[in-house]
Amino acid sequence: MKIDRKKLRLLLLGVAIVAATAIITLAWLYTDTEEKTAAAELKNAEASVDRTFTLKKGDLVLGITQPGTVSAKKKHRVVPQANVRSTIVWIIEENARVKKGDVVVKLDPTDLENRVLDGKIELENLEKEQELALETQKLEESTQAANMKAAEDRVSKADDALRKYLRFERRQKRDSLDLNISNSESKLDDARETYRNYKANPETDTDEDKQKAYKKNLANAQSSIDSAENELENNESSRRLWKMYDDPSKLKALYNEVDQADLNMEKVKVAIQSSRARTNRSLHNYTRRIRRVRENLDQNEKFLRMMTLYAPADGIVIYGNPDRPHSNPDIKPGMEVWRGMILMTIPEMSDMVVNLDLPEQYRSKVKVGDRVVVTPDSMPSVKFHGTVDMIPTLPVNIIFWDSTSPKVYKSRIRFDKQSELLVNGMSVQIEVITNTIKDTLFIPVEAIFEDKERFYVYMQTPGGGNKEVDVKIGESNDRFVQILDGLKEDDVIYLYRPHQGRTESK
Repeated sequence: MKIDRKKLRLLLLGVAIVAATAIITLAWLYTDTEEKTAAAELKNAEASVDRTFTLKKGDLVLGITQPGTVSAKKKHRVVPQANVRSTIVWIIEENARVKKGDVVVKLDPTDLENRVLDGKIELENLEKEQELALETQKLEESTQAANMKAAEDRVSKADDALRKYLRFERRQKRDSLDLNISNSESKLDDARETYRNYKANPETDTDEDKQKAYKKNLANAQSSIDSAENELENNESSRRLWKMYDDPSKLKALYNEVDQADLNMEKVKVAIQSSRARTNRSLHNYTRRIRRVRENLDQNEKFLRMMTLYAPADGIVIYGNPDRPHSNPDIKPGMEVWRGMILMTIPEMSDMVVNLDLPEQYRSKVKVGDRVVVTPDSMPSVKFHGTVDMIPTLPVNIIFWDSTSPKVYKSRIRFDKQSELLVNGMSVQIEVITNTIKDTLFIPVEAIFEDKERFYVYMQTPGGGNKEVDVKIGESNDRFVQILDGLKEDDVIYLYRPHQGRTESK
């Protein structure tokens, strides 16, 4: 590639001209800056020479000056009341002016709507189950009544059988056995009497047939005796067996039946009581669950109505808590909120006060009722007047979580007259007037110098020099100090420490 030497020379010349121009401009700027700096230093030096103060008597207003913040005496907080977490779907713009009752926040109701729907379904199902349990209880009570009637009938039947045996059957059996024995004894007596008669009157006739007949009758009489003795023995044996075995066995069986019937009835009673307790417990559980579900449903329906928040008063919307601005989250649609979270504050602008953090060292100088002059930082020429309205009894740390931070009294200033110029959050300077000393000498605080326990000033001498003068000071405020001795009216003092080389002897 061939290079055009003429164009190259023109390009280099242009670059050289630009560089030279830049160097000249920088040099001029540097020289101009040095000249301006020197002029400013000369002006400051001349001003320092002129910084003096001529003493005149006047009224010295004593007090303190502290920063403060204008705040509404009454602030309305807009907070979610529903005890559920939700999200913001719409919120009114900050600094918007609202009327009482205006909608300011809308929260997402979807979760609560689902809860309400689920609660209604659960309540309906529980009520149906409760009705079914009540019908089952009626059937069980009917069955239990029949079982109880059967158990009572068995007890009654067993008691009747025992009483019947004791009063009738036992006595009849015993009498029957005794009668059989008595009859057997009578038969035996008759057979023995017949036998004795035959024995006592033997057959004297030698006729063979008569002799046979006599022997036969005697044998029959003996047989009757034997039969009667056997019958008597059997009857007596039967009576002994009945008395030893049958009667006790029968009594035992009857008493056992009575005991079994009683035991069966107790079992039926226990079973009925257990069944009733189980059924009542089940019904109580249904009642309790229905009450709990209904309470939750009512609560969720109540919370659902709280998803729309309204302005509690007329005013201007301020997001978050203006009293604690550093802890406020970024309030915007889509953010999660919960119960008690301060979403916005609506101060009542018609009643404004000033909040003052009174340092602990000034507490003894300020009292309730002291007059106050309030100067807004944004309007230094405007003055508002008021009084100290409240000073708490106890101080608190200015940084509440840091116990080593300075302590202050969270005090309040009341305005004599409200003004539309006063708005919430405005920064102001507060001058608390604690006393006024009439017709006294005072000088600026910067004119006083201290050496251990000695206070002195630099006074201007007639020849333009200066000398140290010891003074006795009195009361003071943030700007002036009262002079009790050492100076007089029309004396001129320096507001700075003059050069030591120009200092004359006292």
